[in-house]
Amino acid sequence: MNYHDNRWVYFRVGGIFCSLLCFGTPGDALADAEDTLNFLAGATYRQEDNLYRLPSGMAPLPVLGKDTKADQVRISYVGIKFDRTYSLQRFQLDATATNYRYHTFGRLNFDAHDLSGKWLWRITPKFSGSISVERQQTQINLADNRNFAGAGTRTIENRRFNADWWVHGSWHFLGGASEYLQRNSQSFVAEDSFRYRAKEGGVRYVAESGSSVTLLKRNGHGEYLDRTLNAASLLDIGFDQSETELNLVWLLSGKSTLNGRLTRVDRKHEHFASRDYHGTTGKIDYTWLPTGKLKINVAATRDIASYQELGNSYYINTSLVFSPVWQMSGKVSLRARLEKAQRDFYGPVVPVTFTRHDQTRSALIGLDWTATRAFSLGASLQHDTRSSNNANLEYKANTASVTAQLIF
Repeated sequence: MNYHDNRWVYFRVGGIFCSLLCFGTPGDALADAEDTLNFLAGATYRQEDNLYRLPSGMAPLPVLGKDTKADQVRISYVGIKFDRTYSLQRFQLDATATNYRYHTFGRLNFDAHDLSGKWLWRITPKFSGSISVERQQTQINLADNRNFAGAGTRTIENRRFNADWWVHGSWHFLGGASEYLQRNSQSFVAEDSFRYRAKEGGVRYVAESGSSVTLLKRNGHGEYLDRTLNAASLLDIGFDQSETELNLVWLLSGKSTLNGRLTRVDRKHEHFASRDYHGTTGKIDYTWLPTGKLKINVAATRDIASYQELGNSYYINTSLVFSPVWQMSGKVSLRARLEKAQRDFYGPVVPVTFTRHDQTRSALIGLDWTATRAFSLGASLQHDTRSSNNANLEYKANTASVTAQLIF
């Protein structure tokens, strides 16, 4: 879909902002975010000083075809939100069409169509669950995908079925099935397109306070799409994965909550055992509300993910995030986010002189103004850095953005 095919998006968003300029900020009567049906439209202007995340010493002209690393990105979107309860059933739908337009690197332009639908079903007060479908289109991370020729986008589809049977007292039996599909618009072997189907079952204990402990066992099979068995590069066509997961929700008090997840992951490939990996992942998330206007969140995470090159098969990512939000007034809030992450790569399938180790740091500060229930503005500044034992992968980048949104 090209620019002219999407003129209706720009006309609609443009009309909305013209109305704002002519008639002022919309009042509460224009929309109510709690309505069953809402329409939304918005726009974001983003300034990037190092769009492709190039190292400081690398000249952009030979690799990008331009004498600059900077760009301005204009993002516009329209969407619909539906949330309605019928008796014991609840239905939710979010659908959004988004245009991404780059001023300098127009080859990155793309249109995204995102969808999220969920049926929260309930047969009896003790037997309930959900059926959900999600579809999301994004740009492949430019910091890792070094294909400078054009736009590489990724479509992710996630379908899930979950059931919860409240057996007796505090005990619940759980079951579910899911399908996860990742498809790249261009070849990106390290994170190739694949489909993964899984089944899970487990048990949950819910205390009277609302705190809970959940134990799940999950088994699945994945297959790589558009890939043939490659003995030279040891690229497989499928894998089996098993997970044992423990989840904790602990309501410490009326002002603090601790969420935890601990998962044991074991992935085995069909033909090349050198690509296999296993390990422990987890997350600890603590939220504290010291006052009615201040919210503080701290999260520590450890993840394992496939990343298939000759020098590595997977990586382990550990991160620490600190993100406070200060509600300065009923309409204005100040937010910040500090993150430090370490990514270590393992599982080379050929002899290597060193294995890759990256460290990233990110700092963000943002200001949000909710003028009415229908209209909001936001602005943010962000600074990102990556250091690595591969100098070609290091970068520094600054991003500034302004966003406006209307809800009808």
